[in-house]
Amino acid sequence: MRTIQIFIYCFISFMFLGYSQTNDINDIQYGVAIKATIDFNGFANSFKYTNYNIAVVGGAGAHPFDYTDAYPSIHAGLLLYNRGDLISSYEKGFLNSTTIDFILDFSVTVGYYTGNVNFDKRFVPLYHFSDFTPNPLQNPFQHSLTVGTNFIWFIDKYKRDTKELPQRVGFTGIMIDRRFQLNTYNDGSIWAKIGLTDRLDRYYTGGGVIAYHINNQHSFNNIELSFHKFTGHEKYAFDTANLLQLDFIPFKNPKTYYYSKSRFRVSLTSFRNNFGLHVTLHNTDSDPQDYIHFTGQSAYHPDIFPNKGKFWNDLKRLGLGGFWLNTNSNFTN
Repeated sequence: MRTIQIFIYCFISFMFLGYSQTNDINDIQYGVAIKATIDFNGFANSFKYTNYNIAVVGGAGAHPFDYTDAYPSIHAGLLLYNRGDLISSYEKGFLNSTTIDFILDFSVTVGYYTGNVNFDKRFVPLYHFSDFTPNPLQNPFQHSLTVGTNFIWFIDKYKRDTKELPQRVGFTGIMIDRRFQLNTYNDGSIWAKIGLTDRLDRYYTGGGVIAYHINNQHSFNNIELSFHKFTGHEKYAFDTANLLQLDFIPFKNPKTYYYSKSRFRVSLTSFRNNFGLHVTLHNTDSDPQDYIHFTGQSAYHPDIFPNKGKFWNDLKRLGLGGFWLNTNSNFTN
């Protein structure tokens, strides 16, 4: 309860600091961003649905004690979504429902600081949780490395009943020359070894984003290729499957399987026009998370709609979508 109170305080504070804008005052940056997404998935019998996702995030960051090589930051936000989204259930009982996830994260970014970065030339987001949520802050470095941890609370009854909340997920990001970024997150793997996760391998299980940033005068300013794996969870099921050397995790509750899914997505974002487009490929026959489990000799997370292993079946799992995004930025150097 104490943690939830801290989250609410942080979120309300960011809302009062500045709505949909970013400022750099005395090396303190803060802002709030909003993103509304809609997806149309009608290319296969199992995927005829439309879903939406609305995300609101507040964030703040600063160079501590004028130490320009480090940049700790904090973000608090919420995700509101309905059935069919990656982080929801495909189960029919979820059809007309809407749920909310609350996210609180802490990260530290270290890098090469020049002091004369032109923030108006190119919007370079400070990623804090892949591309699930918008990024209200800009990365202040020329080159950087980010390490952080995300706390997630659910109001979905199924996920709340597991009594293992909040979920904790580790995050890392690399930026090169304010042009390229590679960001990854995971609920286990090396992130667990350095204490950034809860080691339960569930829900927001793993994924990442590769991003290329383009100058603001162009129509589209950001290109992203992302992958995400979201999985159902029952207490001790993953550990038991590994001890018994099972290929797949056996779940007692059939509804658990409806949370397991994966997604590849290519996105184009126009920060100057506040919108973007994306193409999504759902539940491919194989994915990076399967490879990680194969090399680590861990049990796989089964998808509820198994693929037949043919390229044409992958194409039937395509989806199209778009989003409105407000991340207006203002800096005073």
